Amino acid sequence: MINEEAKKTRSTVTRDAIDKLSPTANPYQMVNLLPGVVASSTDNTGLNGGNIRIRGFNSDHLGLTIEGMPVNDSGNYALFPQEYVDGPNISHISIAQ
Repeated sequence: MINEEAKKTRSTVTRDAIDKLSPTANPYQMVNLLPGVVASSTDNTGLNGGNIRIRGFNSDHLGLTIEGMPVNDSGNYALFPQEYVDGPNISHISIAQ
């Protein structure tokens, strides 16, 4: 494993903050609280997908990891967080920019 020393900005939505959201909040609504993030979903559940931009980069220019494992779509490199996580099972969400 490579030890990274580079400085980066990390923002986190904690479990406490997630609990204060609607019980049906989807991952897009959770990360939309963070600075530099613009996220939207096409429905309240997030099951039909959505769009996420971080500091102007579209989802197909971002990397998503869950517990250190990269999970971007192998076909178009886009993010589909609604396929991997649901609100009750998330302890926190961190965005490194």
